[in-house]
Amino acid sequence: MCAVCLSQVNLGCFYEWRPYHASPDSCLPVEAAVNGPRGTVNQYRFEPSHQGVALSAGRLDRRPLLVWSQGPLGIGNYDAAKSSPAIAEDSVYIGQDDGRLWALDRDTGEPRWNFATRRHFQELGRPDRAYTGIHGSPAFDEANVYIGDYAGWLYAVDRRDGTLVWERQLGGSIGSSPVLDGERIWIAVEFPKPEGKVFAVRASDGAVLLASEYLGEQMHGSVSLSAQSARLVIGTNQGRVLGLLPESLAVVWTQSLDGAVKSTAAIIGDLALITAWDGALHAFDLSSGKPHFSVVTQDRSMSSPAVWDDVVCFGSHDQSLTCVELASGQVRWKEFTDGIVSSSPIIVKDQRLVIVGSVDGSVYAYWLDNGALAWSWFLGAAITSVPVAVDCSLFVNDDLGTVWRLDASDEPYPGILGSAL
Repeated sequence: MCAVCLSQVNLGCFYEWRPYHASPDSCLPVEAAVNGPRGTVNQYRFEPSHQGVALSAGRLDRRPLLVWSQGPLGIGNYDAAKSSPAIAEDSVYIGQDDGRLWALDRDTGEPRWNFATRRHFQELGRPDRAYTGIHGSPAFDEANVYIGDYAGWLYAVDRRDGTLVWERQLGGSIGSSPVLDGERIWIAVEFPKPEGKVFAVRASDGAVLLASEYLGEQMHGSVSLSAQSARLVIGTNQGRVLGLLPESLAVVWTQSLDGAVKSTAAIIGDLALITAWDGALHAFDLSSGKPHFSVVTQDRSMSSPAVWDDVVCFGSHDQSLTCVELASGQVRWKEFTDGIVSSSPIIVKDQRLVIVGSVDGSVYAYWLDNGALAWSWFLGAAITSVPVAVDCSLFVNDDLGTVWRLDASDEPYPGILGSAL
């Protein structure tokens, strides 16, 4: 029997909380047994190659219902993509732009602890409220949660109580997300020159194992690592896309684009896919950097692509979500929201859905094959972070720092859903 969830019903002037019961096949991961372990998402875009495919998500093609919301936990107005949630069996970890890392109870949304980074204290009371504290997404292993801040420090925090385990200053600022690969953490770091480097850090104690040469103007995206560990891929503000050797962090190829690269690459097979402010999605050969194709939109993009099977999907400042054929770059479909799509899409493969947030304040779910709208949900604040799907749940952090949990119900979706929250 599935656990009792909660839905929120809009009664005009107040909200009534009441239980609903979702059916077992809607609440459990597709491949999980009844009452089996919960799915988890331990890092940004699910895994180190950043394909953006939900690994354990079920029945999100059904009508979503609100389980809980918590916040706002953030207080800034800095114009950058926000942190995305990492989901443990009992907790939701999220960074906020005031420089605090939060652990929320997965079932209720209630805070369990919060940890203040050095950037929190540096910017406390800032009059313009343009807080830059944390914009990367947390990663975690069995013991610790890892996060970087805009003071240039990388932290390991105890998952149980939020106490500091270790900290390491790596550079001037960190806006990227830590990438966990066994005992190593890969992290892109910015320097005041401005320059950027990639580091490999030991997860147990923060010791620096490898550091690249200076790679060019600041890196806002995260490091992507191929499944075969053949290459690391990263982009820079100078419009460079770089392929590096994981064993030495030596650069083996470079491609120059006509706009800054602020997104994170998706790696699949022998291809690296990345978007840029030149308004295009680019596909490069992973080994050599040779261009395969480009897909041009009507405006710049900082939305990281999601790729599965034969399809690649990405957002654009032209307010669209576009899905193209992986082999050729031919557009399969393109749908428009009412705001910039700087959020990165995720693919729920078992339902063949693609889910993305928009600056118009809504989360959208489209059918992967034809782009028809499956459902939408209005949260009321811009969404630049990445929605995270796991089990029957979708977790979203909006730009005000409110964290939301939406669960699939046992009801088919009747049409476009508007939630006046």
